[in-house]
Amino acid sequence: MFWTFIMVVALALVFVQLGIYSVWVTVLAGLLQFALLVIGFLTIALVWRKVSRKVDAKRSGH
Repeated sequence: MFWTFIMVVALALVFVQLGIYSVWVTVLAGLLQFALLVIGFLTIALVWRKVSRKVDAKRSGH
């Protein structure tokens, strides 16, 4: 009976650890998506700035 209890406790600890890893994977995946979204917005802003400078330079005659 003692060894059965030890095995059940060990199995429970393994399942808890797997749950913790599952939560971390979910959190990190969400953070990665957020980072990619920010990078996308910054890239669009950079391209927009370069294009608008070229258009302004052509309009002013430089």
